[in-house]
Amino acid sequence: MPYHYDLYFSEKERNKEIQLDLLYNYQESIKQYSKWQEYLRTNQPPVLITRGENDASLAAAVAIVYKKNLPDAELYWFHSVHFALEKFHLKISKLIKPFLNKINLFK
Repeated sequence: MPYHYDLYFSEKERNKEIQLDLLYNYQESIKQYSKWQEYLRTNQPPVLITRGENDASLAAAVAIVYKKNLPDAELYWFHSVHFALEKFHLKISKLIKPFLNKINLFK
């Protein structure tokens, strides 16, 4: 069932224009990367990272950089592509509550 929801929503009216706008705007995100990385290094927020190990859209090296900037981050790899949450939603959801409890949220 991976991509089922993506396909459904991609066929909605105006989606092509919206996706093109997002893609075009990505260049602005890239300009912010160094600021985001500095924020992470400086503030060390608690972070839970779940990644598809075969994600072609977002290289595995990106997760390694996050882990470098945030040594206490929890990083979990799943045998998946970009949409790991669609295939592994139960496993990933079971990581969230313990993580939030660990950082004293919702206790």
